[in-house]
Amino acid sequence: MIFNRDSLNRIRMNTIRKQIVYFPIIFSLYDNFLNNHTNHNDYFNSINSDMGYWRHFGYGMFSIYKSDFDRIGGFNKKFIGWGQEDSELFSRIKASNLSIMRTTDPGLVHLFHKFDCDSSKTSIQMTSCRKSKARTARLCQKKCDNPSRAELSSSSTPSPASSSQTSNSDSSSVSSAENSCHQTSQKNMSSQQTPVTTRENSNRKTCRLAKLKDKKKQ
Repeated sequence: MIFNRDSLNRIRMNTIRKQIVYFPIIFSLYDNFLNNHTNHNDYFNSINSDMGYWRHFGYGMFSIYKSDFDRIGGFNKKFIGWGQEDSELFSRIKASNLSIMRTTDPGLVHLFHKFDCDSSKTSIQMTSCRKSKARTARLCQKKCDNPSRAELSSSSTPSPASSSQTSNSDSSSVSSAENSCHQTSQKNMSSQQTPVTTRENSNRKTCRLAKLKDKKKQ
């Protein structure tokens, strides 16, 4: 994860003791071809739909005063390893008397990295891991001219009951999408002239959409 000065200012302004917790929506890159860039502005200038997507479903990045964090009980220590601990904390904060500021932050960029949905995770974590991986692959695949796109669009995200049966097909679909996205994202970056950056005045609209999605899930 990389950030800039503007992001730090938003974190400072959007976090208020006993009142507001800031849960920014970060921009996630499809591939790691930018990882060797020495100019960090390249990351922030790459915020467009061809290079990545807004991670609306992630709650791992947040800003909260320690006193508020301790008051709600902190992280649930029953979760071991990756997955679900951020969603569980987000739910408890929503149920508390604290308000949540949820909006896109163009100053927070999540660098691509591979991760494994291995057997060490619980069934809930495994499902969450596969959903995250498949979602990223599907979003990226929409930007790629690849015959396997139909396979991804027709595949469904595994449920806890069927996750073990669909692991092989998920893995092959995700792998196909990752390879295709790697080629396409490099091409887009080399031909890109004027990056489409996220404007501050679009944040409120995104925040409202995120809240509507949360209500539908409930």
